[in-house]
Amino acid sequence: MSGLMERLLERFPDFEEVIHDLIGSNDTFDRLCHEYSEVALRLDAASDVEPEGEDLATRKSALEEEMLAIMQANVRV
Repeated sequence: MSGLMERLLERFPDFEEVIHDLIGSNDTFDRLCHEYSEVALRLDAASDVEPEGEDLATRKSALEEEMLAIMQANVRV
């Protein structure tokens, strides 16, 4: 499993099926997921005292909200 998929499933375990459905079929979701992965990697590497760390954490949270909204809109009932 790719690092991207592992990171997404770790963060959103209840949306595994939706994530699999959306990746590769929804360009917006794809873009958000890749940006999320990049931001998360940079945040992992950033020091707690670096100002960039706070900006990255804020961006990561915003990306999570955007991805969650898309996933919730695509849940099959």
